[in-house]
Amino acid sequence: MKPLVSAIFIVQALVGCAWLQPAAVPAPTPDAPIAARHAEFLQEGQEVLALLAYYQSLASMPADELRREYQTVSQNFVRDKSELSRLRLGFLMSMPGAPWRDESKLQTLLDGSASRSAPPESPRRQLLLLLQKQSSERLREQRRADDLQRRVDEQQRRADEQLRRADDLQQKLDAMLNIERSLRREIKKP
Repeated sequence: MKPLVSAIFIVQALVGCAWLQPAAVPAPTPDAPIAARHAEFLQEGQEVLALLAYYQSLASMPADELRREYQTVSQNFVRDKSELSRLRLGFLMSMPGAPWRDESKLQTLLDGSASRSAPPESPRRQLLLLLQKQSSERLREQRRADDLQRRVDEQQRRADEQLRRADDLQQKLDAMLNIERSLRREIKKP
């Protein structure tokens, strides 16, 4: 009987607590700096999306139009050194097969960006870091390819030298054989 009374008492206590209304807790209001940062990140996110769409449009441009775009954006960057201009120029400088593609200059351009000191969650900073990492990787691959080419050239030079030495030795051997034959002929004549 005691367990039944205890159970009834517990159920009544729970039901009674359910009828009590909790005190109204005010909804947390976002701090102004956090809201401003959030709005800035949203704007940066939109800019990054626009830049990615711009890069996609660059990829489908004919070579002449791409060259004109590069010249226009380069001139705009000289006048307006904004982050948006810098990233546009960075995209143009990283276009595959472009004659103006120069990874060292691209690295210098990206190193001068103010977005490098932005918070880690900044979309513009993340895009900048992506461009820098890709460029660094291409530079590393180019250096590796140049190093391999130097090794191949050196091996080819050594092989050519060996062939030249072998030809010289063969000529000397042939000359000695001709001398030996002529001496044998002279010995057989008497």
